[in-house]
Amino acid sequence: MEVSWEDKEALNTLFETIHPAAGISLDLYAFCWKEEYAYDDANDIDYRLDDANRLIARGNINYVYDSNGNMTDETFGVRVTSYGYNHNNRLAGTVTVNPWILESKPETRTSSYSYDGLGRRVSDSESITKHEGNGILGKRRKSVYCRRLNACRTR
Repeated sequence: MEVSWEDKEALNTLFETIHPAAGISLDLYAFCWKEEYAYDDANDIDYRLDDANRLIARGNINYVYDSNGNMTDETFGVRVTSYGYNHNNRLAGTVTVNPWILESKPETRTSSYSYDGLGRRVSDSESITKHEGNGILGKRRKSVYCRRLNACRTR
């Protein structure tokens, strides 16, 4: 299948925006991206905070927090990202399950992070697994290590 220049441009082209005065804005991109926002009377994006003044909803994105105030889950449509923390309340890893992406090939992204004795993040790694049916279509892994300031290596 060949994709023309016009089709490639359409992947990043905004198809429709409804004016905030109408009460809602719908941005739809050809690249399977959709965000919905509601607006308040002052034409600001409507959002919800919990009793601890933490953002729990913005448009069609929802957030959940643990008792330490760390975000543990972010839900955006059918995509869910879970966040895990170490004993020092530092981000230890994330898992994003995206069951619906371009070409209907779901994927899972897993990231992990490590820290030095001073609490500085010194490495991160990401693994992407693409699924097809009940099987795994492919995997990709990337790691970045920083042993000292401004000296990072990717593999």
